[in-house]
Amino acid sequence: MPKEETPTQTFASIFFDPDNAVRIKVPDYQRAYSWELPQLDLFILDLKKFKESKSYYFGHFIVEAIKATNGDTERWEVVDGQQRLTTLVLFLLICRHYTGAQQGSSEYSLIERFTTVSYDLKGFDSIKNHLTKYLSSQKPFNPKDPANYQ
Repeated sequence: MPKEETPTQTFASIFFDPDNAVRIKVPDYQRAYSWELPQLDLFILDLKKFKESKSYYFGHFIVEAIKATNGDTERWEVVDGQQRLTTLVLFLLICRHYTGAQQGSSEYSLIERFTTVSYDLKGFDSIKNHLTKYLSSQKPFNPKDPANYQ
């Protein structure tokens, strides 16, 4: 029996195409977000290399299209690549803050369409909702401080 082929899509078409504004969800079978400074440093170094070379390999992602009852794609579920993707969304939050872009602007639409695993959601939403407070405070963000989630 021949294997059904799935059309290949680009990173931009999945995550940034306004005509393909599909929600992206990290399902709960995935582990919690766990990148620390070494991985974040590599992420930033990768972005610096891109700025200099204009060529960028973001890594691989495997997403599964979850279909709605009418057959349209309801959402993409991230099967592989969620650590890098979550880092990208956090990075975009920072960029949106510093560029002064309005919430809902198309270049940052991924932020609003992205949902992380349920056990990271409270902290992630708190960061989205209070980013200005976090960035303007002189103390480092402490994820274990209950005051950060109010």
